[in-house]
Amino acid sequence: MKGERTMNPGTILAIVLCAAISVLSIPAAGAGGSAPAPSPRGKMPGSVVLGSLASEYGPVAFDHAAHLKEAGGCAECHHQHGTGETLECRKCHSVDPAAFRAAVRVERFRPCRECHSSSLSRTELSRPALKAAYHRACFRCHREVGSVGEDPKGCTEMCHERRKFAGTEPR
Repeated sequence: MKGERTMNPGTILAIVLCAAISVLSIPAAGAGGSAPAPSPRGKMPGSVVLGSLASEYGPVAFDHAAHLKEAGGCAECHHQHGTGETLECRKCHSVDPAAFRAAVRVERFRPCRECHSSSLSRTELSRPALKAAYHRACFRCHREVGSVGEDPKGCTEMCHERRKFAGTEPR
C-alpha cells in the first residue's frame, strides 16, 4: 500500500531488547537493599515441642515463629545443606506454600536427631551429639542477646522444666 510505513526489523529487535532489559532490571534494583526477605510464615510450624531428649530433660516448647523472626532465616539453625555455610531458605525453597511443603517432605529439612545421635559415637567425632548440637545452637544466639549468660542453670527458667538430673535438683 502506498504511504504505509514499515519498521525495520533491526529497530523492532532493539525496542524489544530495551524493554526486556528494563523489565528484568526492576527486581535487581531492589536486591541490594538491606531489608530482609519476608519470613516464610505459614509454611513452617508455629510452635514445636523438642522432646528427643526427654529421658534427660523435660521437653522444650519451642516458638518457631518467634525464633525465625529474631534469627532472620531458616539457615541460622537448619544447617544441613552439606556446604558448611548458612544459606537463606529462599535460595533453595520456593515461597509457594505447596512447593515448600513438598521440599520439606522430600527431607530437605530433616529432624536434628537424624544426623545428631543421642549418644556420641567414636566414628562421629566431627558431629556433635544431639544434646550438644541443641545447646550449641541455642547458646550461640541466647548468649549473644544476653538471655542465658555464662551459667546454663538459667535454662530451667527459659526452656526446660525442672527435673532431677543425675540425682540432683537444678538450682
